[in-house]
Amino acid sequence: MSMRMTPARRRRSVNGTIAVAISAVMLFPVYWMVGTALKPRGKILSAVPQFVPWPISLGNFQRALAKPHFGVFVRNPLAVTLSSVVLPLVIALFAAIAIARFRFAGR
Repeated sequence: MSMRMTPARRRRSVNGTIAVAISAVMLFPVYWMVGTALKPRGKILSAVPQFVPWPISLGNFQRALAKPHFGVFVRNPLAVTLSSVVLPLVIALFAAIAIARFRFAGR
């Protein structure tokens, strides 16, 4: 039995390759942010990029948590994010229930 590439298999292969490439592009900033957070303070702004942080340092987290008003800096964006996500979800839920359960003109 030969492993011939059928058009469907070729299309799946191309789609999978595109999906992996897009995922890598989308996830790289998150990887870079975590990698930068784990670098020692002196290596963060080095001229040569270091893709794998070594030695791993948690000093950046300790300094951030020790700053005054850290809780405020976390609470405010969290409140904005939750209100901009949860409120539209609740409104959309009620709209979906209304569309699914009730008969009205224009449905």
